[in-house]
Amino acid sequence: MKSTIYLSLVLLLFLTSCAQLTRLDTGRTVGDGNMEVGGYITAYGVNEVGSPDLGGVALPVLGFQMNYGFTDRIDANFSLNSSGNIYVNPKFQLVGDQESSFALSVLPGVDVQVGDIDGAENPVIIRPHISSILSFHQDEWAAFFEPKYIYQDVTETHFVGATIGIEYFMNQRTKLALGYSFFPVLGTDLAPGSNIFNIGFGMKRHIQL
Repeated sequence: MKSTIYLSLVLLLFLTSCAQLTRLDTGRTVGDGNMEVGGYITAYGVNEVGSPDLGGVALPVLGFQMNYGFTDRIDANFSLNSSGNIYVNPKFQLVGDQESSFALSVLPGVDVQVGDIDGAENPVIIRPHISSILSFHQDEWAAFFEPKYIYQDVTETHFVGATIGIEYFMNQRTKLALGYSFFPVLGTDLAPGSNIFNIGFGMKRHIQL
């Protein structure tokens, strides 16, 4: 019985809090007039520390993403996943360029999802995001670190966490990425003590227009 209750809480958390934690990206922008398109698969999960019977639960999420360079330092990013999230953000590269060994960007954005939350009049879930990405680049790979804050309006929930990962260059145009995200859930009575986590794999293709 206890396991059933905890499982119901976790599934509710999935349905109402499936924020896009990361796009498995680096601090570099794609460059003026260039585009990157790609896809990813993640194990999106919840670890409810108050439930020793349940532990951690993870579900697969598939996604598509696109980056377009308005200038060498400004991108427009768009992503859509199988949970019904649409995530849009600009990306501003503050340090470095497309060739530098260190890059730093900031990414304000918004995540929109349609969901059915008990007690909420508005079925549209809006989540403002603010993050930065620091990345270190070598000839064939890059390591990235992305601290992020997310606010979910309908449940007044805060997510504060980070993603770490590595990107591997198969060639000049194709990249593979692997990353892990961890976000404690704050400010909600839905599942006190819960953590959101994400283990993801992605592929991106650079297109020069």
